[in-house]
Amino acid sequence: MGSKKLTEKFQKYFKGSSERIIELQNNDGSIPWFKNGVFDFVTNNALFCHPYSYYQKYILTLVSFRPKSPRSEILTFDVDKDPSMYFDFSKEELSRVLRKKDSPFIILKSNKMPSLFGLANRNYIPEVKTSNEEMLKRSQMIKSNAIFQDRCLEA
Repeated sequence: MGSKKLTEKFQKYFKGSSERIIELQNNDGSIPWFKNGVFDFVTNNALFCHPYSYYQKYILTLVSFRPKSPRSEILTFDVDKDPSMYFDFSKEELSRVLRKKDSPFIILKSNKMPSLFGLANRNYIPEVKTSNEEMLKRSQMIKSNAIFQDRCLEA
């Protein structure tokens, strides 16, 4: 057997740091995220698209995450739903809601390399009827509520 070499076309995807991977993803939008790239992306984008499956597509915002967690779970919120009704929930109530099937909270596992795209790809998610302005407002509501984020992290 000969040595396995990457073709020039694909070699660019395997060189460099997470910054290079993010740059390629922003330009191309078709390569999977690597673990550090997922954390960087969700931290640096107020809203992002996540096609979980053919029938489940979301526009999400970051709630919280533990980067050193062995499970590498990132808690996000579907901004098509209103987050304000969850702000007064205790950590026990949030714990019950978080892992329900119809929950507006979506748990991404960075080690599973989830597909994430910028809001520019919103037109591929026609199910979401909420305006960009309203979704950004909801994202800001979550980001400005540190107590809610802490409760979610504890739940």
